[in-house]
Amino acid sequence: MIKNKRLSTEIGIPKRIIEMATDGEIEQVKILCDLKRKIICSWEHKIDDYRALSDVRLQLTGFRRIVRKRYANSMKSGMYKVTRSNVYPLEKIGTFGEERSWRKRLVKGSLLTWVSRDEMGTNWFLLDGKIFGVNGASIDSIAPIEQCSTQK
Repeated sequence: MIKNKRLSTEIGIPKRIIEMATDGEIEQVKILCDLKRKIICSWEHKIDDYRALSDVRLQLTGFRRIVRKRYANSMKSGMYKVTRSNVYPLEKIGTFGEERSWRKRLVKGSLLTWVSRDEMGTNWFLLDGKIFGVNGASIDSIAPIEQCSTQK
């Protein structure tokens, strides 16, 4: 369980996804967040400031990718709920193709049934008789039903 509630807000991913990290990784991320704050607060517009801040941001981006991937791989048969209104699903195009549907969006609160995970790590869900995929940062917006009810 995460003791620092601010960490979720500071790195921009939900607590249920941060919980996929090890204690050592969480400690490293806390150190990186402190360093980022320190760099920003003492900003002098020097090239070294830009480089240092860029390095910290790249490490935090890598951390987010890793824990999102672990979270996506942990999904299994069951019901899920859309927790945000900005989820743009993938649509299957033929046998191998997929396309992000910018015209269609999942409605917050929609109930989804997990169908499968493909070789690329995309999780596929069923909603209203249609199958669509969710991957990348969009996976933040999909939560297991039991997680949704215990968070409130």
